[in-house]
Amino acid sequence: MIKTIQLHIARKNKIDWEFLILKRNPNEKMYPNIWQVVTGTCRKNESAIITAKRELFEETRLEPLKIWTIPYVTTFFNPYTNKINFVPVFGVEVSYCQEVSLSDEHIDFKWLNLEQSLNFLFLPSHKQGTKFFFEYCLNNELNYNFLYNENFS
Repeated sequence: MIKTIQLHIARKNKIDWEFLILKRNPNEKMYPNIWQVVTGTCRKNESAIITAKRELFEETRLEPLKIWTIPYVTTFFNPYTNKINFVPVFGVEVSYCQEVSLSDEHIDFKWLNLEQSLNFLFLPSHKQGTKFFFEYCLNNELNYNFLYNENFS
C-alpha cells in the first residue's frame, strides 16, 4: 500500500527548465528548515496520482499542464512507525505565468535551474528524483511514455 508521494514541479522559461523547491517551516516536526520538493500522504482510498494532484494544489496552488509518472520509486525508513515506505515519484509541468501560494507547511520557495536545485535540496531521494524527472521527462523525446493520461484504461 502506498502511503506517500514525491512530486517535482518544473516550468520552462525562454531558455531552460526551472524547478520549484520549497523551504519547510521551522515548526514542522520532521525535517524543519530543509529545502525540498512537494511530498504528501495519501488519504484513505486515495490513489497516488490523486494525492500528487491534491498536494500540488494544497502546497502551492499551482495547476498542472502535464503530469508524468517518473520511472523511479524511492524508499525511506520511518523510525517512528518502524516501517519502510515505497514512494512513487511524479513530475508536473506548470505554466510560467502561474504564481506560487504556499501553505503553512513551507515558508519560502525558489525557482532554480537543475544544478542550483540539486545544490539546495537536502534529501538524497529529492535530488535523485529531480535528476530522473529531468532526464526521462523534461529532456527526452520519449517522455510521452511516462505522461499520465486520465483516459487510459
